[in-house]
Amino acid sequence: MPRIYLDNQDYSRLYRPPNEKYEALRGLLLDYADRGTATFHFSLWSIYEFLQPSDGKYRADRRSRASFISKICRGHALPYYADDIADRKTYPGIWIPIETVEKVKLDFEVMLNEKLFEKLKNRDQRRRLKNASFRKNAFNQYFVGNAFERSSQVQLGLSNKLVSLAPFSRRFRGEIGDHDLTMALLEMMSDPQYFYEYWDSGNSIENPFRVSILKLADSLRLTINVMRTNYLNIIKLKKSTADGRRRFYDKLRASSLPDSLKRIAAEKFPKPMEVLSIEEMTSEILNTPKLAYLVTYFSKTIADNFNLDTGDFGDLMHLFHTKDVDLMRCDKKMFNIFKNSPYLDNTRLVDSIFALPRLIEKA
Repeated sequence: MPRIYLDNQDYSRLYRPPNEKYEALRGLLLDYADRGTATFHFSLWSIYEFLQPSDGKYRADRRSRASFISKICRGHALPYYADDIADRKTYPGIWIPIETVEKVKLDFEVMLNEKLFEKLKNRDQRRRLKNASFRKNAFNQYFVGNAFERSSQVQLGLSNKLVSLAPFSRRFRGEIGDHDLTMALLEMMSDPQYFYEYWDSGNSIENPFRVSILKLADSLRLTINVMRTNYLNIIKLKKSTADGRRRFYDKLRASSLPDSLKRIAAEKFPKPMEVLSIEEMTSEILNTPKLAYLVTYFSKTIADNFNLDTGDFGDLMHLFHTKDVDLMRCDKKMFNIFKNSPYLDNTRLVDSIFALPRLIEKA
């Protein structure tokens, strides 16, 4: 049973097929998922596009796309890349960074304690908030119902659906522990359809996912651009030094100085720069197997004077998961860069989505 990873462009054309050809393909791929002929996998980078700022006119489209990802992938999520690189514990079907869930929990608990403190006018009652049984009773008395849900939405950017679902209320009633709450939140948030509802309903400035996901992704994109720029500058410096050395020797040979002085001058002139290979420059990346494919990217694009934009960055980061799947869809630009890469193991890159049925049937 092959494991398939679809490109973001695929989701764009499959959730709302532009023509009969895509309509038929959509039905066929969903049938493969239904019958278990293939499994379809997604990651943070499949969701990344949802998280970019936009005006309201794209909300319905993004919601429909999230719904389609949920439908075809059926919970087959690949781990958050930073957790994977750091070798932190990951869970099957969870793409959400665990630190984000911890942030949501912390914010929620702080908000709840503040609200309880406001409600309890008696000083003795406020001191008793440390008692789990008292907290449970106070929670049931003051914060079960629509008023609690509305205040949560205003304070945290939490949707009513999130707060009204069991995990938070059960946790503060003392019915489940922190681990159970974490797992319940991870499972809920890892569903693309539910995640987008949360993202869209919350305050995008206060939304903890903006900090945990977008800032980390932006930092990684900046790091990749800096590495490319630094190596390119070194190559330019080597060329400039070599050009200067060549001009010096040309002038020295044409001069009327005695040969003995020419030899002395030549020996004193700086020797050619030694420049490490791309593999040597990126040795730390090679020590992280899932990032080794970036060496191919650097070597194939080093002469191109451009920085990664958001779209190219997302396309590049999809390939982080090549070792997790058997068939990886990518656009023609990435296909041409990586088709002969030695760092992709046995994963097959697929440059046309219409080739998938034949490859799935053949597997």
